Amino acid sequence: MDQPRPSADHDHIAHQLLSSVLPSAEDADRIFAEKVKQKPLFLRPAETELADARERRRRERLNRKHHFRMTRQKPKPLSAKEKRTLNVYALDAPLRKYSIYEPLHRMWLGYAQELLMLGEGPGKQTTVSAQAAAKLTSADFHGALIEVVRARSGTRVGLKGIVVQDTKFTFQIITPKDEVKVIPKEHAIFRFEIPIPIPPPSGNESGPTSSPASVPVQADQNQPRPLVFELHGNQFQNRAVDRANKKFKQHSLDDL
Repeated sequence: MDQPRPSADHDHIAHQLLSSVLPSAEDADRIFAEKVKQKPLFLRPAETELADARERRRRERLNRKHHFRMTRQKPKPLSAKEKRTLNVYALDAPLRKYSIYEPLHRMWLGYAQELLMLGEGPGKQTTVSAQAAAKLTSADFHGALIEVVRARSGTRVGLKGIVVQDTKFTFQIITPKDEVKVIPKEHAIFRFEIPIPIPPPSGNESGPTSSPASVPVQADQNQPRPLVFELHGNQFQNRAVDRANKKFKQHSLDDL
């Protein structure tokens, strides 16, 4: 009688390994059938998300918090290079008109007169001391009417206009011809004038004093001459916001 041929399962290398380590052939057949023959083959990767409902809710809650934090986060400020590329501070063509900035200049004159305590009334004066003039070193010059009286480049001497931008190293002005000029502060001296407010006539003492906007230039001999200041650009290379919080000390200038 012919002996039964061993099945194909017994010829499998996995079954042979199980038979060599397990004492019972039944255990080897059972483990081979459960772990090898009946092992499922996934056609796609299994889901990484856990089936646990609590874990799923925790992940959703963290995602909502992250989204809320990212949407409420302040945007990163632009760098100086990005500002130059986007022309953030460039004046558009409709804004390059001298008449637009004349009201700003009149406001600046009033600001400078209050800074120097010029005019009539309690605490007001018609002369300026060195201590009062030193306050101009921390003043904001946006709106000031300046004139270049000395510069390394002779083509800049005589330029006059209202300051529309005061950067650390330059003054950007607009001239009466509606031209925008950028003047470096280095090796340049600027001149500007501040008129002294005219007191009201003696017969109308209760009337208000004339504002800087209505002060005529040398209307008569009784009008005081305006105060003339010169600004040395080499000593003024800082931003307006930095000057407001900086204390300047008097010292000799070797380059004069």
